[in-house]
Amino acid sequence: MESDAIAEGFKCSLEMHGLIYKTVIADGDSNVYQAIVDNRYREHMVTVRKIECTNHLLRNLCKKLKAVAETTQPKMHRQRGFVEVRNVVKHNILKIRKEIIEAATLRREERQPQHYQAMELQNDILNIPSHIFGEHKRCEARGRTCKENCDETKKNYVLFLKLHGLYPKIESAVMYLSAYFESLLLNLTNNPAESFNSIICKEIGGKRINFGKRGSYNARIAGAVVQYNTQQVLTEVHQSMCKTVPPIVENLEKRRQIKVAKTRDSREAQGRQKKFKRESGTDRCYGPQSQKPDLPSDVFEQLQQNHLEKLFENGRNWQKIEVDTRNQNKSELWLSLRREMLTASNFGTVCRMRPTTSCAAAIKNILYPPSIDTAAMKYGRDKEEIARKELAIKLNKKIKSCGLFIDTKNPFLGASPDGLIEENGLVEIKCPLSAEHLTAEEAVETLPSLK
Repeated sequence: MESDAIAEGFKCSLEMHGLIYKTVIADGDSNVYQAIVDNRYREHMVTVRKIECTNHLLRNLCKKLKAVAETTQPKMHRQRGFVEVRNVVKHNILKIRKEIIEAATLRREERQPQHYQAMELQNDILNIPSHIFGEHKRCEARGRTCKENCDETKKNYVLFLKLHGLYPKIESAVMYLSAYFESLLLNLTNNPAESFNSIICKEIGGKRINFGKRGSYNARIAGAVVQYNTQQVLTEVHQSMCKTVPPIVENLEKRRQIKVAKTRDSREAQGRQKKFKRESGTDRCYGPQSQKPDLPSDVFEQLQQNHLEKLFENGRNWQKIEVDTRNQNKSELWLSLRREMLTASNFGTVCRMRPTTSCAAAIKNILYPPSIDTAAMKYGRDKEEIARKELAIKLNKKIKSCGLFIDTKNPFLGASPDGLIEENGLVEIKCPLSAEHLTAEEAVETLPSLK
């Protein structure tokens, strides 16, 4: 309803005000802009530009960072220092917001072309997480003098945040915000519209009751008491003030009493029934369900380049990552890195996809894997260590545990074997529940999945 009304206002702007609207300031949650684009001015050949509300951008960033700070782990899998780094994130949320505001203000005041300001601001924003958490290797290139003014006693938490899998989540939230560098430079909000709507609601009682006027709250409470005791508040008020009751008031209250009596009798006979069943779920006009246009091509290419640089950095640090992720599914770093690349678990699905098949579902499953825990999966986890020990005894060789290996030439490819044998051997363990009472030979011959 809101989006339809605003879209209609854009279409009628020339007729009503003699203006053609070409800019809209809105929050990123709603589908207002999508409705405007769908109802574009075909006769005026105007493309409406959307500017994100700065308040909403920063508020949503703080919500994402707060969610990172509230990340929990089972006690049996929790590593030492996890709670400490989680509290570090919590205490620096507002500091990150403040740094972004200061960076945007600084770039806005520069006498440089707008595209240069936008590019520099985006790079500034991407550097803020490492700067805040004590790693200043890119600060000098961004014009900061952190190494000169840095307190040597201040701890570098970036490595610890990466170890516990929190840093990639922080980077993801900040990278999302950096795509809206143009809106941050303009520093515009929809506060005037929100304030005006609030005044309208106070006057017409649309969303809330104005308790600020003198006697308003007490009068409403007194009226509620009279209605509760007598069931005819209008009659009682007229008798007290005017000594007479108009016939229209008497008829109105009689009709209300008859309706209440009929409703009571119906409920006693049939029970309470809901006339309208409201479907559960989020509002389709707000949040993740809202319709949003695609990112501009230059913004998309820049974010793509940032992601590739991140992957190549992981490829250069593959040895350290392998050591830090040897707990595999018990490691938050292992879980977060797997969402950014193709691993052996999902490589086959991607390779077998037809060119005409949409990749949306596959990408969603990689980025947001469903939380499924079946009896077969639990059986596989419980028996994996036993199988590894039995295999080591049978081969008379030591099987070393390992973490995530990243291809240095193609850092979007990764694999996590279940073990390593000497220099050139690896182990992949499968413990299917359907083969619980079978030998390995019988399982290979019987089960189709193992043939």
